[in-house]
Amino acid sequence: MTTSPHLFAHRVEDTNPQTNAAEAVDWCRYAGAYDQMATHNPAYQDLIGRYTRTVRSWTIPAGALLVDLGAGTGNFSQELARSHPDSRVLHVDCDKGMNAAAGHKAASSGLRNFTILEQEAATIDLLPGSVAALTVVHALYAMPQPEVLIERVSDWLMPGGWLLAVDPGAPIDLGAWSRYLIASNLRSLGPVGTARLLWKAREAIRQNRRIQKAQSNGVYWRHDAVAFREAFQRAGLAVLESATVYRGCSDWLVARKPAVDGLIDSPETGK
Repeated sequence: MTTSPHLFAHRVEDTNPQTNAAEAVDWCRYAGAYDQMATHNPAYQDLIGRYTRTVRSWTIPAGALLVDLGAGTGNFSQELARSHPDSRVLHVDCDKGMNAAAGHKAASSGLRNFTILEQEAATIDLLPGSVAALTVVHALYAMPQPEVLIERVSDWLMPGGWLLAVDPGAPIDLGAWSRYLIASNLRSLGPVGTARLLWKAREAIRQNRRIQKAQSNGVYWRHDAVAFREAFQRAGLAVLESATVYRGCSDWLVARKPAVDGLIDSPETGK
């Protein structure tokens, strides 16, 4: 592993002028509690499982560049690296706290095809056609001009390249999520263990309230499944799969960059 100078979110810079300093999400503080909450969130673990099964189904050339944008603490980028050990995986996130957690996990697991780039997704400059696959999970919604970024992502993908995007398009219902997490953990941790978990995760809860407020105020990108799919189609990508996941809170999409001859592999036809 090399390094280059929750409910939902991975770290992305909040540059929207409507968000003042008091309301802005502190992603670095979020990083400290993010993985603990993720570990005890069955829906999040299900999402990691679906992500892993999907990326493992892709045929990726040896030595190819794979990218995870807004990669946070590395839960998805490292599954990508493990799924394609002969590839080069670029974990892109601009928060030191998130990247520190990702780097520690990558080092502990001995990943050798994994590089961290500490930079805004909107400012990275990849060569057109240089990326064999790109994923972005629970991050696009908080990035500046996400639809412009989707167009850039399409340019980065090589013909036949894969894309997987997951994004919450509406304000999160913190009450419903709290009830779900408490009920899930009472069964496994009991009342005392659940109370301890919630106390340790209080910073994540605080930051999720700020995320909810930003979503409700229109600071972050809002979309339904149709608008989400159409944003990628406008960028010239062929959508192969579209669904709602994560307890109905996130839009899921798998797409490919059309090959030069206009044909792409698909689960249904093989072309």
